[in-house]
Amino acid sequence: MKKIILFISVVFLLAACQKEEEPAIKQAAGHVLNYAGANHCSIIIELENGKKIIPMQYPTDFKFYHGQQLLITYAEIPNVISTCDKGVSSTVYNIEELSPGPAIVDLHQDEMEGLPNTPVILHNVTVEDGFLKMKVSFSGGCRNHTFNLINVEGEEQTEDTAILMLHHDSNDDMCEAALTMDLKFDISSLSDQGYTSFFFKALLLDGEIHVEQFDIES
Repeated sequence: MKKIILFISVVFLLAACQKEEEPAIKQAAGHVLNYAGANHCSIIIELENGKKIIPMQYPTDFKFYHGQQLLITYAEIPNVISTCDKGVSSTVYNIEELSPGPAIVDLHQDEMEGLPNTPVILHNVTVEDGFLKMKVSFSGGCRNHTFNLINVEGEEQTEDTAILMLHHDSNDDMCEAALTMDLKFDISSLSDQGYTSFFFKALLLDGEIHVEQFDIES
C-alpha cells in the first residue's frame, strides 16, 4: 500500500511540473539605457509603461546604443536573479529599431553657457550611413549619465558647415569607476538643412576641445 501511495505522489509531482505555464511572450516599445557597468548593470531596456528589463539573451547580431528607441518581443525569465538590480531578467526574441537615439538639439552658443558638460575620453568617431558614431569613456558609476549632440548656432556656423558639440551631463556623479559607452546619433537632418560638412567638438579630460571635421554624405 505504501508503494502505491509513493507511486501516486511521484506521478502527481511530475504532472504538476508539466503544468507549469511557459513565460508569457509580450511585445512592447521602449528605449535603451546603458549603465556601462555602473551598479553591475550594462544594457537595460525601459518600456513605455516604466518597467525595466535586462536582456540576458537577445539576437547576437544586434548592437545596443544608449537612447535607442526599440520595439521588442520578449519574455521574462522566471527564477533568475541578476547581479544588476535595475530590471527583470528577460529573453528578447526580436528587436526592431524605431529610432537610433537622441535627436540633435539646436541651441544658440549663448544658451550653451552655464550648461554642465563633463569631459570624456574619445576612442573613435566615425560617420556611417547618416549616423555619427563614437565610443566614449568617463568616470562614474552611481548615477545615470545623459549624452546629447548639440547643433551650436552662432558665429562659427556657416551656411555650409554646422558645429556639433557632444554634451555630457554626469548628474553630479562623484563615483570614479571607469565606464565606456557606445553612442549613436542620427545626423541625416543636417543635409536636409543644406549643410555639406560639420565640425564635431567634445570636451576632453585635459580641458582641451577635440575638433574634427567631417563631410556629410549626400
